[in-house]
Amino acid sequence: MRPLTELSPFGTARAAVSAGAPSGDDDETALLAWLRPVRERLAASFNLEEEVAFLAWELGRLPDGLNRQERAALILLALTALVTLGQGSTRLPFRDRAVRLDTARQLLPAEEPVLGLDAAQAVAMADALIESGRANAIIGDPDDFKPLIVDGPYLYLQKMRALEERFAEALRRRIEGDGDDAGWPEAEVSAALRDVAGRPAMRGGTALPLSRDQFAAVRVAASHRLAVISGGPGTGKTTIVVSILRVLRRLGLPPEAMLLAAPTGKAAQRMGQAIQSGLRAIAEPSPEDQDLEALPEPRTLHRLLGYSPSTGRFLHHENNRLAGRLIVVDEASMIDLVLMERLARSLRDDSRLVLLGDDHQLPSVEAGAVLRDLLVETDDGPSPLGPRAVRLTESHRMRPDDPDGRNILTVSQAIDRGAPPKFAARRTSDDLIVERNSFAAVEFRGVEFLEAPEGAGVIDGFLDRWNLEVVRNLADFDHLVGRRYHLGRDGFPEAEQGRLNQLFDHFDRSRVLCLTRVLATGADRINDLLHDRALVARPAGTFRDDDLIPGEPVMMQVNDYGRMLFNGDQGLVLLVSEAGRPAPMVVFRRADGFATHRIGSLRSVLRRSYAMTIHKAQGSEFDRVALILPDADIPLNTREILYTALTRSRAAVTLVGSRETLARGIARTARRCSGVAERVRGPRPPA
Repeated sequence: MRPLTELSPFGTARAAVSAGAPSGDDDETALLAWLRPVRERLAASFNLEEEVAFLAWELGRLPDGLNRQERAALILLALTALVTLGQGSTRLPFRDRAVRLDTARQLLPAEEPVLGLDAAQAVAMADALIESGRANAIIGDPDDFKPLIVDGPYLYLQKMRALEERFAEALRRRIEGDGDDAGWPEAEVSAALRDVAGRPAMRGGTALPLSRDQFAAVRVAASHRLAVISGGPGTGKTTIVVSILRVLRRLGLPPEAMLLAAPTGKAAQRMGQAIQSGLRAIAEPSPEDQDLEALPEPRTLHRLLGYSPSTGRFLHHENNRLAGRLIVVDEASMIDLVLMERLARSLRDDSRLVLLGDDHQLPSVEAGAVLRDLLVETDDGPSPLGPRAVRLTESHRMRPDDPDGRNILTVSQAIDRGAPPKFAARRTSDDLIVERNSFAAVEFRGVEFLEAPEGAGVIDGFLDRWNLEVVRNLADFDHLVGRRYHLGRDGFPEAEQGRLNQLFDHFDRSRVLCLTRVLATGADRINDLLHDRALVARPAGTFRDDDLIPGEPVMMQVNDYGRMLFNGDQGLVLLVSEAGRPAPMVVFRRADGFATHRIGSLRSVLRRSYAMTIHKAQGSEFDRVALILPDADIPLNTREILYTALTRSRAAVTLVGSRETLARGIARTARRCSGVAERVRGPRPPA
């Protein structure tokens, strides 16, 4: 009989694994002693919370009749699967011993004195337990309902395999439904396309016709119930969205049936602004174009699907579907499998789903790389979506009058290909990174590189320049950030709104980007350093060191549905006078004006955002970007994260760090293992 375990309000596994050094010689005590250093390595090597160790511990205790080494081998297998999930993959290449050994060696101490079990022995022992059926309590076949599932050469957490299956089934139904009567005749689609093409947007008196790529993408979206469109910076994805809306309005779809969404509040806001700008640029709008002024405002996916944080559930699902007949989702590379599955199963059978993004950017923070999976071409064939997948290849940033934009785009494309960086003292071709010999020599044009040896003070000197020439480089900056803004019953008066827009536009033009929040080169540290410089500019004693001071940019770290604020929303701390009483408040810009909230109610969920992580910057675009590279190489340093960082900027990227760290990042890819593509493609026909 298994010994009784004392209950704990924190969970029995958490209490056991977190307790002090165990004493005794029984199996459970020995396993706890073995697991503690493993738990520490989970945090240090994989940035995973201790809950992962608790879950693996519980799984390893379930099978009966195992000795302590066999239980340790199963715990290590469960940890490897959970580490793989934490790194973004939906499955573990179970038969690939090298992959499992690599993770096991990172988890186990080099000298493991407690159980005398090394990584190779643990991997072999887990395999033997599975083959013999002695681990059947926790590991099953695809038809079983067990925590871990062996499916061919892969090991899944049961939940992730079920999500893949349900998502793929929803997409296959959408693809199979393309042929019924819910669409429009080809002649009507072509007529609507011609009318839209004949009323192009204008810029500076010059017509901006749809390119061949863009025209094809719009046709696909109008002709199919599912369209996935991927393109890098400058390929005109916003132009495509506006054109899709215009075409479908001409085909009779009312604006209220068109739903727009993005993964984050910032991305949704940018999407709405870009669409409205595109509609205003039409020189000769038709009545149908004018109807689009009534478009619903873009929302986050969580808001679109009616997520309730109190219950953890969504209002919309397969039994309560979204009313929209067109759903357009921007920045789809940021969407994980869980949210994408929920979206796909919440759509009406006759609706159209359009996903847009750049599959070369960073994949989602959580598990999955859905956009990439839906576009991937393998030995099994082309994209699983066939003609519904569109890649945009023509960039409109490659203009003769924009050499800095061309430089950024060309260097970004080289990084995406994994090509070693090319440095030069001056730019003689678009693929070169100009190396500056000091922070004073940086020109903030195109792609520049500044070597920053650890401890040499280069980053401090660069931030001095950034603070003076970027953060504070606005006429009347001190007056605008230090004045009182008067808030009336109907919001801010027009003059105040003009000043606020001036400030928000200024801060939206530039950002420091970092790979992580932590470390000496992380966003938290850079924010502290720029905060210190802001304090110096104020009279001594005006603010405490840890205060959020007027003029500082801040970012929400969580969703606050009561205030309609979302993770990633960015605001400014300003002094606001309401009913004659001035107080520091956080001001957020919205499509219809500004929202204000007292700092005290939000302080715990706000973080300064002079600098932000590259993950947080997805969905944003700036004129200037500084990328602070880590002092030493880290696993997060990949070509995808570097490509994403560079493509956030339109005109200037300054890389600050070491050549070696940059080269190592370009050489490393963020590999994710997933079965989405093969499940959407369906089983291969017999040979």
